[in-house]
Amino acid sequence: MSQHMGTTPILMTQPLASVRTKISPHWLNTPDQYKLNEMIRVVAKEQNVSLIDLSSYMKTIPDYESHIVNYLYDGIHVSDKGSKLYSNYICKRLIEIFKLRDSR
Repeated sequence: MSQHMGTTPILMTQPLASVRTKISPHWLNTPDQYKLNEMIRVVAKEQNVSLIDLSSYMKTIPDYESHIVNYLYDGIHVSDKGSKLYSNYICKRLIEIFKLRDSR
């Protein structure tokens, strides 16, 4: 529907960690979030829409796994340090997506 109206849909995964801290939300359900991220990837591919796979990107950060709470302070919510990485990557991907769209 959004493509029909002339907009560019973009889907994005959500990083998370399988760690819990004393401030982790009680509703945090890591297996369900992994499933949701995978469904987002599948839908993006099936519908031929752009994907910002933030979850996969964060795993490429050298100390991400060993220092996860520096990026996701409670396993799901992003810290200041994580926000900087998120925003830089999201901006980079948006530039790529819109350059590709405009070149068509």
